[in-house]
Amino acid sequence: LAIHVPIIMVGYAVLALGLVVSHMLVGFAAFGTGRGALVAKLYDVLYWYMFVGSIFLLTGILTGSVWAASSWGRYWGWDPKEVWSLVAFLAYMAILHLKVDEVIGTFAVAVVSIAAFQTILMTYLGVNFVLGAGMHSYGMGDSPVLKWMLLVGLAELVFLVVAGVAWRDRKETLAA
Repeated sequence: LAIHVPIIMVGYAVLALGLVVSHMLVGFAAFGTGRGALVAKLYDVLYWYMFVGSIFLLTGILTGSVWAASSWGRYWGWDPKEVWSLVAFLAYMAILHLKVDEVIGTFAVAVVSIAAFQTILMTYLGVNFVLGAGMHSYGMGDSPVLKWMLLVGLAELVFLVVAGVAWRDRKETLAA
């Protein structure tokens, strides 16, 4: 437990830094003029944060399973925390694979990484304080965290829609 929790928290922190970079990248790509070099640098930094954060997530899942085996007698029990940590890891793995295979571009990687961070919020806050089920639940479903998670999700959605429209219009203007 003394290893598992710090590793997971470092992973969350690295991915949170990636979230900040994603917001900057989306903002500069959609609204900034003459910021191509900056957007490219942010893209490289975002990739690094997602890569390192994913390594920490995987390491945290593995150390958590070792800890679970010694304390609960099982490596994996489909507890909500275990499932959401796997969902978060797979979300970031999908982004990294789509980026490396060049299926999605710079702007889309940043947008999808902002959406993927919502899985981190659900893993850390939603399971712990909202669901009220499983070995990792502490809030018993009566927490105001749910309201804040929904507000943050709505604010992110509004930001992404506004930036997406601005980016699309900017691309059309540059193409014409």
